[in-house]
Amino acid sequence: MSSSYQRPCQGGPCTEIGMAIPGFCKCKQDAERICALENLVRELAMDLENEIDNRYSHGIKDHPAMKPKYERDMEVCRRARGLLAAAGSNDEAHTEDASA
Repeated sequence: MSSSYQRPCQGGPCTEIGMAIPGFCKCKQDAERICALENLVRELAMDLENEIDNRYSHGIKDHPAMKPKYERDMEVCRRARGLLAAAGSNDEAHTEDASA
Protein backbone atom coordinates (compact mmCIF):
# COMPACT_ATOMS: atom_id res chain seq x y z
CA MET A 1 0.00 0.00 0.00
CA SER A 2 1.76 3.17 -1.19
CA SER A 3 0.67 6.58 -0.01
CA SER A 4 1.82 9.99 1.05
CA TYR A 5 0.11 9.63 4.43
CA GLN A 6 2.07 9.17 7.67
CA ARG A 7 1.45 5.97 9.61
CA PRO A 8 1.04 5.53 12.49
CA CYS A 9 -0.35 8.87 13.63
CA GLN A 10 2.22 11.11 15.19
CA GLY A 11 0.04 13.79 16.66
CA GLY A 12 -2.39 14.33 13.80
CA PRO A 13 -5.79 16.05 13.81
CA CYS A 14 -7.44 13.53 16.14
CA THR A 15 -4.78 14.21 18.79
CA GLU A 16 -5.01 17.97 18.35
CA ILE A 17 -8.77 18.10 18.91
CA GLY A 18 -8.79 15.50 21.68
CA MET A 19 -10.32 12.60 19.73
CA ALA A 20 -7.38 10.22 20.20
CA ILE A 21 -8.17 7.13 22.24
CA PRO A 22 -5.29 5.11 23.71
CA GLY A 23 -4.64 2.13 21.44
CA PHE A 24 -6.83 3.51 18.66
CA CYS A 25 -5.96 6.34 16.34
CA LYS A 26 -8.61 7.59 13.93
CA CYS A 27 -5.94 9.33 11.81
CA LYS A 28 -4.29 6.00 11.08
CA GLN A 29 -7.62 4.36 10.27
CA ASP A 30 -8.60 7.25 7.98
CA ALA A 31 -5.19 7.22 6.26
CA GLU A 32 -5.50 3.49 5.60
CA ARG A 33 -9.01 3.98 4.22
CA ILE A 34 -7.75 6.78 1.95
CA CYS A 35 -4.91 4.55 0.73
CA ALA A 36 -7.40 1.79 -0.09
CA LEU A 37 -9.62 4.27 -1.94
CA GLU A 38 -6.63 5.62 -3.89
CA ASN A 39 -5.70 2.11 -4.96
CA LEU A 40 -9.29 1.37 -5.96
CA VAL A 41 -9.60 4.60 -8.00
CA ARG A 42 -6.28 3.83 -9.72
CA GLU A 43 -7.42 0.30 -10.59
CA LEU A 44 -10.83 1.46 -11.82
CA ALA A 45 -9.26 4.20 -13.96
CA MET A 46 -6.90 1.67 -15.57
CA ASP A 47 -9.76 -0.78 -16.20
CA LEU A 48 -11.93 1.95 -17.70
CA GLU A 49 -9.09 3.19 -19.90
CA ASN A 50 -8.49 -0.35 -21.18
CA GLU A 51 -12.20 -0.79 -21.90
CA ILE A 52 -12.39 2.53 -23.77
CA ASP A 53 -9.21 1.77 -25.74
CA ASN A 54 -10.66 -1.63 -26.74
CA ARG A 55 -13.92 0.00 -27.78
CA TYR A 56 -12.05 2.47 -30.02
CA SER A 57 -9.48 0.01 -31.36
CA HIS A 58 -8.29 -0.40 -34.95
CA GLY A 59 -7.76 3.32 -35.52
CA ILE A 60 -11.39 4.26 -34.90
CA LYS A 61 -10.40 6.76 -32.19
CA ASP A 62 -8.34 8.72 -34.75
CA HIS A 63 -11.30 9.22 -37.07
CA PRO A 64 -12.34 12.91 -37.00
CA ALA A 65 -15.92 12.05 -36.07
CA MET A 66 -14.92 9.69 -33.24
CA LYS A 67 -12.01 11.60 -31.68
CA PRO A 68 -14.23 14.00 -29.64
CA LYS A 69 -16.27 11.10 -28.27
CA TYR A 70 -13.11 9.19 -27.39
CA GLU A 71 -11.65 12.24 -25.64
CA ARG A 72 -14.91 12.77 -23.74
CA ASP A 73 -15.00 9.12 -22.65
CA MET A 74 -11.37 9.29 -21.48
CA GLU A 75 -12.00 12.44 -19.41
CA VAL A 76 -13.02 10.38 -16.36
CA CYS A 77 -9.66 8.56 -16.46
CA ARG A 78 -7.77 11.84 -16.76
CA ARG A 79 -9.71 13.37 -13.85
CA ALA A 80 -9.06 10.32 -11.65
CA ARG A 81 -5.34 10.45 -12.40
CA GLY A 82 -5.30 14.19 -11.77
CA LEU A 83 -6.89 13.72 -8.35
CA LEU A 84 -4.41 10.97 -7.49
CA ALA A 85 -1.50 13.17 -8.59
CA ALA A 86 -2.81 16.14 -6.60
CA ALA A 87 -3.05 13.92 -3.52
CA GLY A 88 0.57 12.87 -3.98
CA SER A 89 -0.40 9.30 -4.77
CA ASN A 90 2.23 7.28 -6.59
CA ASP A 91 0.88 6.12 -9.96
CA GLU A 92 3.78 4.09 -11.39
CA ALA A 93 1.58 1.80 -13.44
CA HIS A 94 0.69 4.45 -16.00
CA THR A 95 2.31 7.54 -17.39
CA GLU A 96 0.26 9.93 -19.46
CA ASP A 97 1.30 10.31 -23.08
CA ALA A 98 2.53 13.89 -23.52
CA SER A 99 0.85 14.10 -26.94
CA ALA A 100 -2.61 13.27 -25.56
